[in-house]
Amino acid sequence: GSFWLMMVCHMGVGCGYMLFLGHGVVHLMDIGHTRDAGSWAISLIALTSLIGKGIIAVLGDRIEPRRIWAGFVAIFGVGMILAVHAGNTYVLAAVAACIGIGFGGGVVCIATVLSNYYGTRVFASLIGLSLAITTTMGAVAPYVAGRLYDGGYGYQGVFYALAVWCGAGALVLFAMKIPVRKIDPGTE
Repeated sequence: GSFWLMMVCHMGVGCGYMLFLGHGVVHLMDIGHTRDAGSWAISLIALTSLIGKGIIAVLGDRIEPRRIWAGFVAIFGVGMILAVHAGNTYVLAAVAACIGIGFGGGVVCIATVLSNYYGTRVFASLIGLSLAITTTMGAVAPYVAGRLYDGGYGYQGVFYALAVWCGAGALVLFAMKIPVRKIDPGTE
């Protein structure tokens, strides 16, 4: 139950991240940016992902990581919305920062939440499965977006759809109940 719900919430970020890596430069060029500006944005995403990781490192023992994760998913969704009409360098920097912080922090949060909720005995299986799911869906998103783009629909609809997915995912993650698990002494 909870695991699959978390995966659905996480897929919006995974799909959006791969979409932006695969099509972000072309989209940004379509709305008036240079190829260099698009490449710079991709680099800024990598750099700002460290901020997301730092946030969870500082707050993860004080605030329920699932709630922090919800915040990262929401921030990522804001980046998707801003990406649609990132008309100047400042908005482009905000897009990259939101995507980087949201993805970078979210990657750490999913591992933390899975470990906290399900324990260390099944952690490797669950994180492996979650990465396989999000990688597969992340590979499909750029393909679908490319087909829509080639069909004359542009990227805007996909960006908005992923933003809505992230918004809904953030709300679900924030509201989820912590699963109760039995702790077997000596196995944690």
